[in-house]
Amino acid sequence: MTVIVTWIVTGMKWRKIVRLSLVYSLLRKAADTITNLAHENTSIKTLVRVEGGIPPLVELLEFNDTKVQRAAAGALRTLAFQNAENKNQIVQCNALPTLVLMLGSEDPTIHYEAILLPLIYDFNDSSCCLESQREAALLIGQFATTDSDCKIHISQRGAINPLIDMLESSDLQLREMSTFALGRLAQDSHNQAGIAYSGGIEPLLKLLGTKNASVQHNASFALYALADNEDNVPVIIKAGGFQKLHEGHFNAQPTQECVTKTLKRLAEKMQGRVLKHMLYLMRTGEKGVQIRVVLALAHLCSPDDRLELLLELLQSTNQKQKGEASAALHAMAAKGMCASILDPASTSPTPQVYLGEEYVNNPKLSDVTFIVEGKIFYAHRSCLLSSDIFRAMFDGGYR
Repeated sequence: MTVIVTWIVTGMKWRKIVRLSLVYSLLRKAADTITNLAHENTSIKTLVRVEGGIPPLVELLEFNDTKVQRAAAGALRTLAFQNAENKNQIVQCNALPTLVLMLGSEDPTIHYEAILLPLIYDFNDSSCCLESQREAALLIGQFATTDSDCKIHISQRGAINPLIDMLESSDLQLREMSTFALGRLAQDSHNQAGIAYSGGIEPLLKLLGTKNASVQHNASFALYALADNEDNVPVIIKAGGFQKLHEGHFNAQPTQECVTKTLKRLAEKMQGRVLKHMLYLMRTGEKGVQIRVVLALAHLCSPDDRLELLLELLQSTNQKQKGEASAALHAMAAKGMCASILDPASTSPTPQVYLGEEYVNNPKLSDVTFIVEGKIFYAHRSCLLSSDIFRAMFDGGYR
């Protein structure tokens, strides 16, 4: 086996002396053979490195044939998987800048300019560039599982923006590879801010609704990491992230666990500067944002003095909003959080509100409607807010 690997590595170095018509096929087959031999074989991975096979593979990333580039990237990906020594040597050979540039190869012409190929070749096969993107995204994801310095180097070379663009690609594999890579890059605090700043949160949230289990899990993993950054929490909530996480359908158990941990992390962040930002959005945001924020806070924490907005939502003509408001009120009651909202600091008696008999259970004069055991009851918000029974119900003293 050592002889075979040595021959293959030597063959990759023949490209300077073999005529051009044989070079493409030889190099592609050599890289593919390394991929096949090294797959889940630690000894072969080590042997390829010892025999000097990594530097010529890195050089092939800039070869003037996209099929050769793709084969080289695939071989490097296989060699790097669960092998720290190989990853380190690939980085030392300065492969990351070229891999990052390969990510931006949506247009074959841009691909040509980006990797500075010395020769002009046929750009008609755009699928080759798509394959190059897949390989580059997956390989970058592999490198991003190592130390923080490697994650930073990848992002500094411009990987984040093209990876975010790939989240909305029509190619399923490309979405899978890009969510995988972003999830690994998001383990670094600086990258967490960079991904959010570059607009990565909304497309990741959108992918929570995909039917593909791998893409869905990768997206949830990335969002869990992004939620660790306090500046990202309001962005997630503002974009409707709480609703997507709370109401989404996640079939895989690991994904369900990841989503649960993300919701817990969001709840833990609802204090100090983050909570202040959320309350500011409730006061100044547009109506849709206010609704998303208050519903999220009703589940995650005590929304300061915002019971009135929830009661307003009960009057909405949108049945979904009514249901969400009811669920939020129930969550507030279950957590026993309403005491501080309804009775903030003051110990003075609650002002009583009295209305005439014509207001009692009157559908025309009411501003709140309850359905209790199938029966409709018409009430008034001002009366509810001043009702000791209504307050006791939320305080937990009413059964």
